[in-house]
Amino acid sequence: MASLINLSDRKKRILKFIIKEYIDTAEPVGSRTISKNKDLGVSAATIRNEMSDLEELGLLLQPHTSAGRIPSAEAYELYVQNLLFEDQSFEKTESNMKILEDMNFFDNITQINSLIEQSLNMLTKVTNYTAFAVSKRNTEAIYIKHVSLVKINERQVVIVTVLDNGEVKSCTANLSTEVGDDTVKLIGSMINDNLVGKNVAGVDIDLLEFIRRKLDVYSAVFDDIAMNLSSAFITENNVELALDGATNMLDYPEFHDIERAKSFMDFLSSKDEVKRILDNEGIKKDDINIILGNEDMGSVVKDCAIITANFHYKGSVIGKIGLIAPKRMDYDKAYSVISYIQSKINSIINDS
Repeated sequence: MASLINLSDRKKRILKFIIKEYIDTAEPVGSRTISKNKDLGVSAATIRNEMSDLEELGLLLQPHTSAGRIPSAEAYELYVQNLLFEDQSFEKTESNMKILEDMNFFDNITQINSLIEQSLNMLTKVTNYTAFAVSKRNTEAIYIKHVSLVKINERQVVIVTVLDNGEVKSCTANLSTEVGDDTVKLIGSMINDNLVGKNVAGVDIDLLEFIRRKLDVYSAVFDDIAMNLSSAFITENNVELALDGATNMLDYPEFHDIERAKSFMDFLSSKDEVKRILDNEGIKKDDINIILGNEDMGSVVKDCAIITANFHYKGSVIGKIGLIAPKRMDYDKAYSVISYIQSKINSIINDS
């Protein structure tokens, strides 16, 4: 990728203008359009030469037979890493302040879910992008109603767990030794005696070890079962995904194709896929992460940009909030509003 050091100030200004113009119009940018910008003070002939150089550097592309150019993936990366800045803070933008007033934003919020819901609603209203939040599940509010062990054969047991929120979780434990019906019944009874009424967050290694010691000679069988219990309660489904403005992407020409639009909606419906993409380390600006899609992320995300910000409670990250948009996202605006929302969420969570 071209280095910013290798670019003259004029090339930087032209590249930045092209990126911003393409963000606004989604149309290839020609030299005549650029020359009309008096702030650049450059003739059309000079601009054509500079654009030719930028194209050779891999920062501009010529789509089809158009006379104009569009930014390449490398150009966006260069822009986000080196040329992105906040022209003005979100709070001081008059139109955004009007939105805040209309929404009574953050008034009378008593629960994290309400806070996230209002934050997402504001993000989509200000940007017209798709907003999302990923947060750790509040397992302290979910309690275990019953655990059943169903023997399939001498070396397999199905574990069925019923939670008070209506969830039913099941998994199969492969046993290292053969077991009889009485053994399965005994272990099941011991598990229920110690787990029923406990919240999911309270099922930790220490509690399982306590049950194991009480089972004594059946501890080896319990180990095989406990491995599945531990996985179910401690790691499975501990992340919640919230979305707002999922159909906003359909407003952009990049997603006017029906199949592409359908693929994007399918992507959003898969919590695991969304989380996988969000786990990518992008370009860091303070505590904000900007992920530029690439081929490795799949056909749906490769032409998208994602910007996320963590929110914290008592020093620990408990979730993140963000935006996903076409790669020609208005990065200045997205960065500004995400930064603002992040500061508000952190302030409310930690001052309450």
